Amino acid sequence: MRLADVQQRRTGGFRARTAAIASILILMWPALINGQPFFFSDTSSYVRAGEMAARMVIGPAARTIWTQDHPAPTTAIAVTAPRPATPTLRGNDPASGYIMAGRSPYFGIALWLGWVSSQFWLFVVAQAVASYFLIGAALRCIGLDGTNLKLIVATALAFLSPLAVYNGVLLADALSGFGIAAFLILLAPRVQFARWEVALLAGIIIASAVSHLTHVVILAGLLMLVALLAAVRWLAWGQISRAVQIGGGALLIGVLSIIATSAAVKAQFGRAPVLVPLITARFIADGPGRDYIAAGCDGKRFAVCRIPYRGWTNSTIFLWSRDPATGAFLLADVDAKLAMSQEDKAFAMAVARAYPLETARFALTNTIKQLTDLRVDIVNEGCFVSPACIGHQFPEQIVSAIAQTSGGRDAWPVPAMSFVVYAAAVASLAALATLLPMLWAARPEAARLICLWLLLVTAAMVANAFLGGAISEPQSRYQTRMAWLLPLLALLAGLAWRQTTQRQEGTKP
Repeated sequence: MRLADVQQRRTGGFRARTAAIASILILMWPALINGQPFFFSDTSSYVRAGEMAARMVIGPAARTIWTQDHPAPTTAIAVTAPRPATPTLRGNDPASGYIMAGRSPYFGIALWLGWVSSQFWLFVVAQAVASYFLIGAALRCIGLDGTNLKLIVATALAFLSPLAVYNGVLLADALSGFGIAAFLILLAPRVQFARWEVALLAGIIIASAVSHLTHVVILAGLLMLVALLAAVRWLAWGQISRAVQIGGGALLIGVLSIIATSAAVKAQFGRAPVLVPLITARFIADGPGRDYIAAGCDGKRFAVCRIPYRGWTNSTIFLWSRDPATGAFLLADVDAKLAMSQEDKAFAMAVARAYPLETARFALTNTIKQLTDLRVDIVNEGCFVSPACIGHQFPEQIVSAIAQTSGGRDAWPVPAMSFVVYAAAVASLAALATLLPMLWAARPEAARLICLWLLLVTAAMVANAFLGGAISEPQSRYQTRMAWLLPLLALLAGLAWRQTTQRQEGTKP
C-alpha cells in the first residue's frame, strides 16, 4: 500500500472519530450547558432502589449520600415493628410494610453506578452514545451511511427535538424512545448488521423493558401489531422474525424482572411491593370518582371512600400532597395505603360501571391531551431546591448543586424550546405527508419501511398517551421523551428522496 493511501486512510479515520465525538457531545449539549445532568423527583427513588440492590450484593460499602439520611432496614424483622401512631409522609415506608412498585432497581443500578463512577456523567454519555448508534443504524436501513450524515442528523435532532434534553435527564424516559427505535431497526429487511450490533440493539430493547412497566406494555403492543400485520400478509415473516424473536425475548425478560423484583422485596421486607392507586387518583380528579364517592361509594366498601373527603381535582395532589387540607394518599396510614393500592382496579371498574360515558369521555380527552403535550419543561428544576416542594428526597449536596445551575434558577427558555419542538413535530408530519408518496414511486422499498415505522411510532405514541394520560396524569415528559422519533422519520424520508434525485440526475445524459 502506498504511503499516500495510508495517510489518506489515517486522515479519514481521524475525521470519522472527530465527527463521532462531536455528534455525541452535541447529543448531550443541554446537560453540558446546564453544568450537570437534570434531576427529577423520581431520580432519588431510582438511585436508592439501585443502591439497595447493590447493598444486598456487596454490603455497606455500596452506601452513598443518597441513603445516609434514609437508612433502609436490612431484614424482614423490621416489618413487624409497631406502626407509628401518626401517618408517615413518605410513599415508601418499608418499616411499616408499604413499598411502592414501579421504580426499577435494574435501572436504579445503572443510575447508582453512574453516580459512584462520575456523579452521573457516565450515564449521560452512555445515553448519548446509544442515540448516536441508533441514528447510524437507522440511516443504514434506508441505504445511507457516513459520519457526516450521522453528524447532520444528530445535530438536527439535538436542536429540533427533545432527544438531547432527555439524554441528560436522570430518569428511564430516554430508554422509552431508544427501545422503540431499536425494535424498528430490527424490522428493516435485508440489512446486514454485525453480531455486536444486533447484540447492542437487543441490549437496548432489554434495557428499556426492565427499566419501566410502561415500556413493557408498549413493547407488547408493538409485537401484537407486527403479528397482526403479518397475519394479514402486509408483512412477511422473514422480515419480522428477527425483531419478533428479540422483542419477544426482551418482553419475557421485562416481565420476569418485575416478578423477580417483587420476590426479592418480599424476601427482604416481608411484603411484596404494590403500585400506588394511580387509576383511583385519575378517576377522582376527572370527576366520576368524586361523584361515585359522593353518591355513597356502594356502601363505602372501598378504603378511599373512608378517608376524609377534600374535593380532590388533581391526581398529583391526591397522591402526593403533604398538606392536611388537600392531601389524601400520602397522609393515610399504612393499612389505608395498602387497601387503596390493592383496590385500585376494583374501584376504577366500579366507577366505570356507574358512569360509563363520563369515564370514557375523560379517558379519551386525557389521551388526546397527553398525545399533544410536547412541552420541554423538565429542564427547569427550581422547585427542587425547596424542601417545601421536594421534602428531603435529595441530599444537601445535590440540592446545593442544583441551585447553582441554570435549571436550578429556572433560567432555561422553556417557551422557546417548546415552540421549536412543536414546530418540528408539525413540520415532520407535513414533510412525511409530502415525501412519502413521491418516495413510494421512486424507491418503494424505502418508502414502505418508513411507512411501517411511522405506523408503529404512531401506535406507540398513542399507547403511551393512554398510559400517561388516561391511567396516570397528563405530564409533558411522558410524550416529549419519544417526540424525537417523528423528526427522525422525516429526516430519513428527506435524505432517501435526496439520494434518489441525485441518482436520477446522475443518469441523465
